[in-house]
Amino acid sequence: MKILHTSDWHLGQRFCERDRDDEHRAFLTWLLEVLQDRKIDALIHSGDVFDMGNPPSYALELYYTFLRSASLVCPNIIITGGNHDSPATLNAPKELLKALNIHVIGATGASLDDEISMLHSSDGEEIGAVCAVPFLRDKDLRFSVAGELAEERELRIREGIRAHYRDIAALAEPYKQRGLPVIATGHLFAAGTELSDSEHSVMGNLGQVTADTFPELFDYVALGHIHRPQRIGGRDHIRYCGSPIPLSFSELSHPHTVIIAEFLNGIVTTGKY
Repeated sequence: MKILHTSDWHLGQRFCERDRDDEHRAFLTWLLEVLQDRKIDALIHSGDVFDMGNPPSYALELYYTFLRSASLVCPNIIITGGNHDSPATLNAPKELLKALNIHVIGATGASLDDEISMLHSSDGEEIGAVCAVPFLRDKDLRFSVAGELAEERELRIREGIRAHYRDIAALAEPYKQRGLPVIATGHLFAAGTELSDSEHSVMGNLGQVTADTFPELFDYVALGHIHRPQRIGGRDHIRYCGSPIPLSFSELSHPHTVIIAEFLNGIVTTGKY
């Protein structure tokens, strides 16, 4: 099985008073070619599809046109929400998109089962499972505690993130026991990551996690939120893929990639593309 991990498209972004429409169209055209040429089994997007909660109409058109075309060449598409995304905007067409085997998780809901998606081959065989965890907002992780200190709030958020991944890993355990690879997503801030200017002022950097936040059950952890591609804790299977195009001048010098991960006989190999 081969998956393609991407994130942080930020469709609809304006930079120096100009939109990025042409750049995003060029990227998505290229991405469609990769999906087809590399025979990708699952496209996984780890948050920040859009740059704002109310994206411009051309960004929505670009998104839906891409999804329709991608569904013809890739049997599984998983989209999760990021801190820039509006859960309502992403979730509005989710039932319709299911008909194209596109699964959208704009925000965490009442049941963790809703965040688990099965991956199927083109002939319908089960080939993997995805714990599709979106950006976890403060309200998803903790109850308000009057008078708590900033350090206490930080700890509560961090422990809430850890508990979320622990609980969803427990739900995915049966798939692992059947020999299926289990993939997790996340849109969060990991300690020790290298940031660019476009990220220093971004909200959502609370609750810094470490590699051991993610249970060993996961064969691959597809992260979004940080725009520079990098591993977490030196572990090849826990990765940020980075943004596909530069989103600030500070991002011109580092690579812009997607990651292809291949699962074969319990071994995962990854490569930037």
